[in-house]
Amino acid sequence: MKAFAFFFVTGTPMAQPRVRMIRSNGHVYTPKTADVWKSAVRVAWRAQQQEPLEGPVRLSLNFCMPRPQYHFTSKGALTAGAPVRHTVKPDIDNLVKAVMDALTDAGAWHDDCQIVELSTDKLYGATRYGCAVNMMEL
Repeated sequence: MKAFAFFFVTGTPMAQPRVRMIRSNGHVYTPKTADVWKSAVRVAWRAQQQEPLEGPVRLSLNFCMPRPQYHFTSKGALTAGAPVRHTVKPDIDNLVKAVMDALTDAGAWHDDCQIVELSTDKLYGATRYGCAVNMMEL
């Protein structure tokens, strides 16, 4: 039987930051802006209590982003023109990278090169923010 997992990571999705360099001394580092988010992904995976996926993997990531205040009226209702799709930063590829790196660190698979199919979307969430993760061995 093929292994699969479905779980929801609660929190505000954060993008994988780019590596930075300090010009004066050449020191290279990765900002820690996504560490809390990546930790939440690792905890959610480990709660599945599964063995690592062994073969090729199909991965689906559905990001639910928080809405900015200007999407709401003064009475708290959603404005008529409020979009459904999240078309501003963070970029979807950087969101995906953060989740994939966290799942690799957590032991969900041996390496993210096992991912052969990937689908993703980035929408505004109604009340719940985070990422729905659906993964399956092919």
